[in-house]
Amino acid sequence: MVLEPRDERGQVRLLLLESAGRRRPQLTEFAAPPDSPILSVGPICEAVWVSARLKGRRLRAEAAIDGITAWAQVQTDVQGLALVGSYAYGRPRMASDVDIVLVTADKDRHISGMEWAHSIDRRPRLIRCQDWGPLTERRTRLSSGLVVELGVVTEEWLSTPLDPGTAKVLRDGCRVLYDPENLFGSALRML
Repeated sequence: MVLEPRDERGQVRLLLLESAGRRRPQLTEFAAPPDSPILSVGPICEAVWVSARLKGRRLRAEAAIDGITAWAQVQTDVQGLALVGSYAYGRPRMASDVDIVLVTADKDRHISGMEWAHSIDRRPRLIRCQDWGPLTERRTRLSSGLVVELGVVTEEWLSTPLDPGTAKVLRDGCRVLYDPENLFGSALRML
């Protein structure tokens, strides 16, 4: 993409070079307002087009989030589920993983098993299992290449006063997916 100067109405003039598979590249010229969602104008005046590949990644991420939420809602030991990180605050990049926090009364079950991952993918692959204080990370790659990181915690992780690490995770972006006991709701009100 080539960024051209702004026109008389303040719109950014763009030349977009599109290439789809084996077809010949096409050059398209258009104008977009500087605050257009298809355009991000940075401090050095770069323009970035949201690619079809990123859009596809976001759709796969939302499908995974929906699937994990549906799975969590039928588990008797799940006390809450929330999306955190870049997908929660709406700024994922192509390399972003999906970060989900699972609050459970049976932490060992979810640390040792992959039931949640099998509910959304036929061949999930565990990449890493690591403790970060009271949170145990289950980093999993789905067959699509999407990485989902499930952080398994007990309800103490959300108890007040909030641990500084917990507060940072929630403050940086949190979308509550399932909260039957209002654990996330109470913690978010404390921020």
